[in-house]
Amino acid sequence: MNRLVTVANPEGLHMRVALMISECAKKYNATVTITKDSETVSARDILQVLTLGASPGVKLRIDAQGEQALEALNSICALFENNVQSSV
Repeated sequence: MNRLVTVANPEGLHMRVALMISECAKKYNATVTITKDSETVSARDILQVLTLGASPGVKLRIDAQGEQALEALNSICALFENNVQSSV
């Protein structure tokens, strides 16, 4: 299962946002990846998330598989949908 999200933070995916994403992904028994263009990285790895270099307005695909895939997908997408990253 997957969803598309848009990076709304004016600073893009910076260190604190990447940390929030990786910590969220680690809470679930699921494999979660983030894809920008043709590059796919593990959402659990903060450094991999940072290598995406996602700037404001960029669309990302979040994929999740496994026992808690839906929960993981909902939680990570909520970080984008609720614009949490703009407040950090």
